Amino acid sequence: MKVKQQIARAFLVLALACGYVLLFGGLTNAFGQAPNGTDRANAKEMLHNVINDLKTNYFDPDHLKKIDLDGRAREAEKKIEQAQSVFQLYGIIGQILIDFDEPGTFFVPPTIVRMPDYGFRWAMVGEQCLITYVAPGGDAAAKGLKSGDQILAFDDIEPNREIAWKIKNMFFLVRPRQVLPLRVKSPEGTERRVEVAMKYAINKAGLTMTLLNETLKQIDKTQPTRDKSINGEVYIWRGGEARNGSADINTILRHKGAVLDVRGCCLASKDDLEVLKKTMGYYTDKDVKIADLVSRGKTRSIQVKSRGEKVFKGKIIVLVDSETKSMGEMIARLVQLEKLGVVIGDQTGGAVRLSDLGNGHGIQVGPNNMLIYGASVTTTEVLMSDGQTLQKAGVIPDERILPTAADLAAGRDPVLAKAVEMLGAKITPEEAGKLFPSTFTLWIW
Repeated sequence: MKVKQQIARAFLVLALACGYVLLFGGLTNAFGQAPNGTDRANAKEMLHNVINDLKTNYFDPDHLKKIDLDGRAREAEKKIEQAQSVFQLYGIIGQILIDFDEPGTFFVPPTIVRMPDYGFRWAMVGEQCLITYVAPGGDAAAKGLKSGDQILAFDDIEPNREIAWKIKNMFFLVRPRQVLPLRVKSPEGTERRVEVAMKYAINKAGLTMTLLNETLKQIDKTQPTRDKSINGEVYIWRGGEARNGSADINTILRHKGAVLDVRGCCLASKDDLEVLKKTMGYYTDKDVKIADLVSRGKTRSIQVKSRGEKVFKGKIIVLVDSETKSMGEMIARLVQLEKLGVVIGDQTGGAVRLSDLGNGHGIQVGPNNMLIYGASVTTTEVLMSDGQTLQKAGVIPDERILPTAADLAAGRDPVLAKAVEMLGAKITPEEAGKLFPSTFTLWIW
């Protein structure tokens, strides 16, 4: 197989990994050690290839003309000469794309096949940054972190909705910390500082397709069941962690109400759009336009084709949160615009544009090793059927319902419980919280 084909195939596996940090390669130097001349030369090559990817693929060339990317590259080269570690090299490259202020545009650096894991997950809930899950047995748990704790600062950076994606990008992708300093506050109001050690959930060297496929299988094992039935009355589809559409329509039709739970749904590939069209075809009795996709020199519409007579005619409720992005946002807004149902939960993430990881790049670093890296670049604007974009605006739910810190600490899901109640069935917040247990603490874009 030709080298370019090998690079493209390996990078494709990254694209299929649903945004999880799955990074490949073999380094010429340890991450924490001072980079040598070869490391710096490799970093400069990465820098210019990533800049070129941005110039070539970003959907809005007029916006690019307003930014002096070449000037930023020259400044980055000077910083590369001063960097004290390989991680700093990657952070310098990554910072250029973070400063571009486009959530779907970010650097995918090379490392050994590793997945950084701090042992907890977090999300913006309303205007607070709350821990939503802590893995038992990890350093986060040992340091006393609990679900419901509020993160006041990552290092010295105070999180908010506008920069949450930048925090994930830097600390959980481009430059993961061996120790992540946090300032937290318990639900009771006690503030303290903790330092959480990072481990690698997957830590293997060598670039082989067998290894990459094994890694994907490990990811798949973490995925929860994607749908549930409540007493045969309410059908629940969990769209946030699955690339599959709803169940067979005959299963759905046996219920009087349906919950489309797209909290955490951030999928945005071409395959995901097909899932979107297939899924929503179950819930509309007519063909409807979802959105116009605008890329360089091309605009195309995506449509939902109704299933005709075999469509769900019961009540529909969509659940959203701050981690609902892209496909999840399209589903929620489509339901609002076409008056198919009600959207409840939190304001969504406002990151609806589509991105492409491309084919990646490779640098040979030995007879059997290659640094594989690249950039995710925003390639497509999404304009909903009303002509508006959701980018940086999000979907405003029809009814705002948020879990409290105490709910998260107790494992309760009051939002799902409320949706089931609105559809005429009954489930407690405690029972709702057990339907789709989260045991995955790796970074999710």
